[in-house]
Amino acid sequence: MIKRREAKKGQLEISFGMIFSIIIIIATVITAFYVIRYFLDLNKCNDASGFYDGLQGEVSKAWNSRLYSGSYEGKLPSNIEYVCFWNNTQVITGRKFLTQYTAVKEYTSVVEKKNVYLYPPTNACTGMVSYNLKYVKLDGFNCFPVNNSRVKIPLSMGSFDSLVKVG
Repeated sequence: MIKRREAKKGQLEISFGMIFSIIIIIATVITAFYVIRYFLDLNKCNDASGFYDGLQGEVSKAWNSRLYSGSYEGKLPSNIEYVCFWNNTQVITGRKFLTQYTAVKEYTSVVEKKNVYLYPPTNACTGMVSYNLKYVKLDGFNCFPVNNSRVKIPLSMGSFDSLVKVG
């Protein structure tokens, strides 16, 4: 007698409760990643705000001194490549930092009284692209490179100067 093998079928039964639980777990994990990313982006914006506050503090310290020669070293988000200084009422000639100048000029208007810009502006947080630094004298358009999220900006003020020189 020949035995016939019966085909065995695999059967998987998952209840509605199990499917619903899996969906809830997936939604929770996605939400957690979104929240973590939001707070990391918020931290980047705080770095830029802290940089502006620290720079203004160092410039004010220099401005209140009779003589000052030093620099400010600040921390910025890792996606910022340069910190640029420019009095936007001045016309710039020359080719040094032309790429940065072109990008910054697109993001500013003559009406705004800003003189510090982050490059590239598209990588800066909304509202943190530019800042109005008080008590500074700017000659032309000048940029300082950001290396490993750190930038060093030289500041000086002579005894007969009324404003702090950047650069």
